[in-house]
Amino acid sequence: MKTAYTLIILMMLGFFAMANSVMANETVDNVVNGVKEAPAKVVNFVKSEWEETKEYQKNSWATSKTQLTNTWTQIKSKLGVKND
Repeated sequence: MKTAYTLIILMMLGFFAMANSVMANETVDNVVNGVKEAPAKVVNFVKSEWEETKEYQKNSWATSKTQLTNTWTQIKSKLGVKND
């Protein structure tokens, strides 16, 4: 009976050791792949942020140009100057 328990315990320990080894290898592979992909992810992120910033600035400048034109029109009308 004692040998059966010992055998079961040894089999369980072996199973856990193999499972842990496989899990450790998968974790290391995931980390290595993550490190390899990091520069490309950073470059893609920076490019997308740059494009979003350019689009925002384009829209912002268009809006400010319209606002400035309206402001000058109002100032000219208050001073009695005719618009061109």
